Amino acid sequence: MRRAIELALAAALLLPGIAVAAEEELCLRVDPGLASLADADTVTLGFERGWIEVLEVVPCGEPAAPTIEVPEGGPLPVTIDDYGFTAFPKRDDDYLNWAVVLSNPNEVGWAAQMEVIIDFLDGAGDVVTTTNEYVTLLPGQTTALAGTEFDAGAARQMEVVVSNSEDDWEELDYETGYVEFSRVKTKRQDGDTVTTGKATSTFIERQEDIEVIVVWRDGSGDIVGGDQDYIPFLDPDATRSFKVDTYYRLPKVAETDAYWSL
Repeated sequence: MRRAIELALAAALLLPGIAVAAEEELCLRVDPGLASLADADTVTLGFERGWIEVLEVVPCGEPAAPTIEVPEGGPLPVTIDDYGFTAFPKRDDDYLNWAVVLSNPNEVGWAAQMEVIIDFLDGAGDVVTTTNEYVTLLPGQTTALAGTEFDAGAARQMEVVVSNSEDDWEELDYETGYVEFSRVKTKRQDGDTVTTGKATSTFIERQEDIEVIVVWRDGSGDIVGGDQDYIPFLDPDATRSFKVDTYYRLPKVAETDAYWSL
């Protein structure tokens, strides 16, 4: 959890990019983390036990910007918003393509590699195949999982269970960035289903290996499948193109939703 500490500094102490009047006293709200920031507009102070990252500089006595309050009790469980799949029987290679949409309703807790168990059942309710996936969800984030299971064309039902184990939660009591999508389009190309679009980062630091997950829906709004790919990195406020290409012969895709995961 981020803990704010206030340090009073005399005006004689020169801080890069901060102008103060003579004898004015400033207060730094700092985060006792172990990693310093390299940004030119931040101040990093060295201490015997590590580095202290400065959150903001304010005149002493003025209220500091509030952080998000950590609620008492455990975090709310991750919700399963929607899921669906398309099965291709043995005469069509015996596989299925699936997707599930998940949300973290918490303002503070984030899910770190939380297990998601997905069962596919036949018409009699017997298990055809099971896949164990893992999801990371920042506070307030909605994301998706998607994939393909082989030797599973007989599946007729899908069941999703999220572990929501206490060990999978960590506290993050300050706001993070996110990834925005634009110009998302899906088309059939040489028998493949191809989705392209733009991704823009609002994070204040470079993010690497951003997973882009696309979820495809039919004309009724039902999920028919999905897939994913990666963007190698995204700098703050930067926009990069992405492409998710799959060979699955899915029903006509009428709507595409794009999600991200770190």
